Order: sequence, then structure tokens, then C-alpha cells
Amino acid sequence: MSTFDGFIKDDILEVQQWQHGNAPWFQRGWTFQESYFSKRKLLIGDDMAYMWYEGRIESMDGMWYRSEDGAQLTLDASKSSRQNLMDLWYSMVGFYVRRRLSYERDRLPALSGVARALAKSFPDLKYLAGLWKADLHKWLLWMPETTQNYDDYIKQRQHEYIAPSWSWASRPGPVSWFLTPPRFRDECPEFELRVANVVTDEFHPFGRVLSANLELSAKMYKLVPPEEEGENSSKKSHHIERASFMDMERLDYYHFQYTLHSKYGGYVASLKFDWYEQRKLHDGYGFPYALIDKMRMLLISHFDISDGVLRLDSLADQKVMAGLLVVPTQNAEEFVRVGMWYSFAKGLGGGRFWEEVQPQIMRLV
Repeated sequence: MSTFDGFIKDDILEVQQWQHGNAPWFQRGWTFQESYFSKRKLLIGDDMAYMWYEGRIESMDGMWYRSEDGAQLTLDASKSSRQNLMDLWYSMVGFYVRRRLSYERDRLPALSGVARALAKSFPDLKYLAGLWKADLHKWLLWMPETTQNYDDYIKQRQHEYIAPSWSWASRPGPVSWFLTPPRFRDECPEFELRVANVVTDEFHPFGRVLSANLELSAKMYKLVPPEEEGENSSKKSHHIERASFMDMERLDYYHFQYTLHSKYGGYVASLKFDWYEQRKLHDGYGFPYALIDKMRMLLISHFDISDGVLRLDSLADQKVMAGLLVVPTQNAEEFVRVGMWYSFAKGLGGGRFWEEVQPQIMRLV
């Protein structure tokens, strides 16, 4: 039995749904905070009761199960470092986005209790629409795991405003983080955050976002198709190809769908759009052409892979550059995120590609 709008109704569920791993309670977004703040939980399954505590679930018959998203959240600043809590927050978000919400606009409100508690433990932290100002250069680099085609991607973006494009909350479904230990180390920002503006309800600062933008001083590079060579063209004019699964000199832990080459064929960067297009590219640059024509690479951070599992012994320089793919809005100084990129020191790629690029003031919305 369950309550709904003040009335009681019968739930007809398959028997296996009441096993602890598949129960609806584990799938709903609004129960996520309860699972993290409650030290002990009693679960009533289809065949027996279970006790959930300290990251494990124990059944009445003495069997116990490890619970990956069942760790009790400790927000005591005296017991946890700020870095540990930041890592815990984003790990927790990774579990949360796999749950279901009846209304996508509830993505941030359903986590507001956890965010409020975290901010209370560390008052110097600033909450930014699902992210935190601390280590923003790491956590802006998230990747959607859903295979959404371009048409559906555009429809979803034009629907109800949920969060700014740079927040994981702007996308439905699971996301993963690019810069996660132990694969990388020594992550350093390549931009200056000048202003962070997040507008929320006055009485619910950790809930629904009405508007938000980040004003950055950062380096950007516009992708200029070869046909537009002339006085406005870049000496690094490029072409884009679908990435080969056989290309082993790339960060194979993630599949970035496209590779950016110089006009002479040298490697520049690996690209991953926030949508997935299975059709064969017929124009040589990307789909849709108009969006590729406007796209920029925004430099966010660099990191080192020399001691990680992704070390590339063929490269003398183990520093990798990474950032976001962005396109301008109708306001020339405002940009929205449409993907991600990374570049290691091969061909024209890596840090030297950015040496002659000057920072500029821009806003991410």
C-alpha cells in the first residue's frame, strides 16, 4: 500500500521488485537523501526484512549485501576534509542521476537537503547549480552517458529550464566525471572565474535555479572549416573525423566520437558531443554542419597522466589539456556547453596549441 495525494491506493508490483536492489524505493530520486542521511534503515522485502547500515544490507537469514550507494553521508567538518566531502558529493551525484524523477525540474530540489548540509559544514563553499566553486576546473568536465540523438538533444534543451548548460543537472540521465582519481593527477585550472551568478528562490537557495551564468577569463579557439580560408581563417584550419576505435594513442577509458585534425592532417584534439549521432558524416566536418561552424573549444584545465593508468609512453610530454565545446547564443559574449574535448601532446595538440591563444572574457550560460 502507498499514499498518494492524501488517499491510499494499491500498488501492483512484480515480486522481484521488492527485493532490496530493485525496490522502487531505491529507484526514486526523492528517496535518495533519506538513504544518505539515515544511519539505519529497515527494508521490508517480498520474502523477509533487511537492515541497511554502514554501506551494507543484512537480511534476516544472516546474508548480507554490499550497497554501492548506501554509505551513510557524514558531513561533520571535524571528521572530513573539504576535499573528501567534495569527492563524496560528486560520487553521490553519480548515483543520484541514475534514479528516476517524475518531473525533471526537481533534479536540484531533490538534492537540496544534502547541499544545504554540506554548505553548513563548510561555510566558505559556494554552491553553483549542482556544482561547487571549489575545484570547478575538475567538475565542469562531466559527460552524459545517455545516447541521445541531436534532434532529441535540441528538443530537450528548448524545453523547460532546469539548470545552466554547464551543470550536470541540465541533462537527463546518468553522467560521469572526466577528471576522477586515480587516473589523473595535478589537475590545474586554465581559466579565471570572475563572477558566478546563480539566481534561485530567495527562500530556497539550494533548490530550483531560475537563471545562472559563469563569467570567465579563458582561452577559446574557434573551429573554422577549410572552405572559409581567407583573411578571417586560422592558420590551424581543421577537419573533423569520426574517431577510430583502433586508435590506441588516446585516452581509451572514454570514447570521444570525433578527432580534430589540422588542415595538414596532424592531430589537434579529441571531441565528444553531448549528443550521439550514428549516421555516417557526409560533409567531413560534423553534424549538424551549422553547429560545428559556430563551435569553439574552451580551455578549462590541464592534468598529468605520467603516474596514472592512462600514461602514454610514446609521448615525452604527459600533460593533457581539456575543456568544453561551446557555441554562442544570440548574445555574442554568451556561450552554451555542447560537449567536451581533450588534447595530448601529439601532432599540434597539447599545451603548445594554446600558447599563442589569448584569454578573453566570456559567459557560460
